[in-house]
Amino acid sequence: MVLLFWLHYPIQAAFAIVIDPFYTTAGLLTALNMLAVCNVLRGAISNIPNEMIEVARVCGVNRQRTFWNIKLPLALRSAIGALTSSQVNVLQLSIFGSLIAVAELFRVSQRINSQIYQPVQVYTGLALFFLAVCIPLNLLANYLSRKLNY
Repeated sequence: MVLLFWLHYPIQAAFAIVIDPFYTTAGLLTALNMLAVCNVLRGAISNIPNEMIEVARVCGVNRQRTFWNIKLPLALRSAIGALTSSQVNVLQLSIFGSLIAVAELFRVSQRINSQIYQPVQVYTGLALFFLAVCIPLNLLANYLSRKLNY
């Protein structure tokens, strides 16, 4: 959130440019997601037991085939839980990233409230929707991490 705020307000003011909040959020979340996925996969590949690689070398399997047939499948299996957690985090950050346009958010919520006159129910429904999406995804990520790590 701090990076998002920093990229949207101070940096744009310093360079005297105005970029739509959607593009700022999309660009930052794309960069953060790429770094997170690369970090998870790098860790998963480096944690593959060396014995498996040695067996492939002894059997005469070349490096490229070893990577595609041994390293990558084992790394993906090991990293699926962390990758799911990473994607849940990106989902949550994208929701928080929409808060850059706070004025628009309040204008929409005021319009909904003016139609139904129940602000507590509107915001409670939004919070329950957020929890209904994120809690099962977090539970799935934890389950996959425990189940698929070797």
